[in-house]
Amino acid sequence: MRGAAQNADRASELGVNVRSLSTIVWAIAGVLAGLSAALQIPIFGYSTSVATSTVGISLLIALTAGVIAGMDSLPLTVAASIGIQFV
Repeated sequence: MRGAAQNADRASELGVNVRSLSTIVWAIAGVLAGLSAALQIPIFGYSTSVATSTVGISLLIALTAGVIAGMDSLPLTVAASIGIQFV
């Protein structure tokens, strides 16, 4: 996946179907995001307002941490999310 993201032409030359790989990765990410939201609902309850719901705030913190870390390093993303929690 990383090779396809960095150089799609080269990955394609090596026989990787970059478009299918990207679609599969985004589908897995969507399923995991939905699953994480569904697992948080019994604990925190359901709210139709994204701005005030715990799930919405959790997703906003996760996105912010990912952007701070540059969407590149999982340890840096975890550190950024811990840092955001203290701010």
